[in-house]
Amino acid sequence: MLLLVLLGAMGSASWSRAQEPSPGQVVEKIVCRTDSNQSYALYLPSYYSPDQEWPILYALDAGARGAVPVQRFKAGAEKYGYIVAGSNNSQNGPIRVVEEALDALIADTESRFALDGRRVYMAGFSGGARVAVAAAFTLKGKVAGVIACGAGFPPSIQPSASQGFAFFGAVGTEDFYFPELRKLDQTLGGLGATHRLEIFQGGHEWPPEPVCTRAIAWIEIQAMKHGIRSPDAGRIDEMYAEAAAEAESLESARKLYEAQRRYSALAEDFAGLKDIAAFAAKAEELEKSREVKKALDQEKEVDQKQRRIETQLLSLLARATGGDNRAIQVQELISSFISLRKQADQTRNEPDRLVAVRVLTSFWIRLGEEASLDFEESRYGLAAMHLELMSQIRPDNPHVYYQLARAYARKGDKGKTLKALQAAVSRGFRDGAALEKNPDFKAVTGDPAFQRILADLRNRSD
Repeated sequence: MLLLVLLGAMGSASWSRAQEPSPGQVVEKIVCRTDSNQSYALYLPSYYSPDQEWPILYALDAGARGAVPVQRFKAGAEKYGYIVAGSNNSQNGPIRVVEEALDALIADTESRFALDGRRVYMAGFSGGARVAVAAAFTLKGKVAGVIACGAGFPPSIQPSASQGFAFFGAVGTEDFYFPELRKLDQTLGGLGATHRLEIFQGGHEWPPEPVCTRAIAWIEIQAMKHGIRSPDAGRIDEMYAEAAAEAESLESARKLYEAQRRYSALAEDFAGLKDIAAFAAKAEELEKSREVKKALDQEKEVDQKQRRIETQLLSLLARATGGDNRAIQVQELISSFISLRKQADQTRNEPDRLVAVRVLTSFWIRLGEEASLDFEESRYGLAAMHLELMSQIRPDNPHVYYQLARAYARKGDKGKTLKALQAAVSRGFRDGAALEKNPDFKAVTGDPAFQRILADLRNRSD
């Protein structure tokens, strides 16, 4: 209800000219007036003026890194005249934390800036993408569009032809959520919903700046097509020319699958605004080519292999967590992760490499979430098991060994605590002060091995 009230008030003249941050630069932390525990990163276009109303894009990161999306959307925001605000508090976890962060973000920006209430947009990455979609559904008619990166709809919400907002999805080729976003794109297409899917080379992450700029260009086009922004013939011509040049460049470089997708998107996006017949014909022509058919077949093959391997590993993990012969299941998981790491490092077979990277990333995140829950519920043995498995996925990550040491310390195993700490330091852990102050290690602070670890850290910092 608070969100509805806040968004309903957008466009009012309650902003204060004296309290505006400097336009044209990313401000990494603006503390909310009504709640000093909440803050956000912000970008105002260099030509921002409170004398007119502006569209705003709210960005929700999975790890409360507000400046990351703001930096990625900065170029598009400057080019097309958008305010971008990224919460420094919203993150994967309890929904109450996310709701409080979004409420504070909306309230503060509404009080500071001249906002166009018809052009409010949500962007999110991973869990933040699902929150952005959920907010758009809850606030039906108040959110004009969603830019969902690295994830799609929440499981509790089904796509609908009458969902009331434009949907721009973005996903990396190595992202384990690639199959989900691809399927969602097809579903939205079948429903006749306003949608677009952008695929980029990368993993489970915010898209690179050019993709974020195209996302803002896309919602700008949709705003003009749907009458919530006055048509601008010059801007339409400019965006049309840029999109055509990008598609033609991809075709010239023989990146035919990417070119086909770009021609198809161009024809759909500018239908009713420009003559798109030639581009629609080009998209249809390329779709029939051997290269594009091969790319689509490979995409399906990778998705099927990913689902099959994930299903097998999830079964092993379930038995390792609560079944008989747990040690055997753990060893099978370790062997599988080692094999997948080798597969991810090879360059001979791209489909197999993609499968391995996606599965490993998926389980890295899953195991990390399980370990966090284990700590909250005092299941230190399970936390240690999940962290040991994480160490097999990314064996050079010092943080996972530090957390593993905490799990063993709480479990009361001094030997494994010290061994894990030594592994963390050898892999780059350098925060000796945090190590000394952490009460988890109280039982081993007097141990000569622990003192040698601290001395080693002091020497490395000198």
